[in-house]
Amino acid sequence: MRAFLAGLLLLTASGCSHWLGDEPQPLALPLPPLPPLAATAPRPGEALTLTSTTSVNTDAFSSSSEPRRRCPDELLPRGASEAALPVRVTDARTDRREILPLALRTALQGPTKEPAELPRYFAELRVERYESPKLFRRLSAPRSEWAPGILRARLMVQDAEARATLCQAEVRFTGDAREAPIRRRLREMTRNSLQQKLLTGTLAQMESALSGISSVLRLRSQTTDQ
Repeated sequence: MRAFLAGLLLLTASGCSHWLGDEPQPLALPLPPLPPLAATAPRPGEALTLTSTTSVNTDAFSSSSEPRRRCPDELLPRGASEAALPVRVTDARTDRREILPLALRTALQGPTKEPAELPRYFAELRVERYESPKLFRRLSAPRSEWAPGILRARLMVQDAEARATLCQAEVRFTGDAREAPIRRRLREMTRNSLQQKLLTGTLAQMESALSGISSVLRLRSQTTDQ
């Protein structure tokens, strides 16, 4: 009987040492196969082509969040007519409570011979912010004052065949209304004058933006050889 109890105690102690003292070994189970890698998405414009340049929808073109990108001048045409880009204005504002005037859009685009047709390369001006010149009065201010007008946009050179943005630069212009008269009889004339300054300044900024990213291209609306 004593021998039986001694053997039982020895067996119990051996089992406890297995659970308390020894580290459990991991099971050697086969791992499931890894899922196949997703195909890399094509770069913007790689798989998009056009069969015609007529009635191009500029909203479908790819764009980048980077504010400035130089043009691939070595790949672009250098002829006098091919390098002069027509301009298309698109309204990309998130807040459109204030109307973007048709007269301003037309003036920014400039005259075109074939308004319904675009060549392979053209410039798109995507307006992201517009504030027209207006007379207002600050709280507790002794007199009214003019807001000079603001236009923020992105000038993008588009490839109509690849539907891709080749290069882009920011366009920013804020007018100057510090000397604008506030007399009632001059308000309409002052408003028109400030609007004209906004247009002229924006056109100059567009030309400057394009010359900063390309030494080959220019805007057709800014040239006389149309």
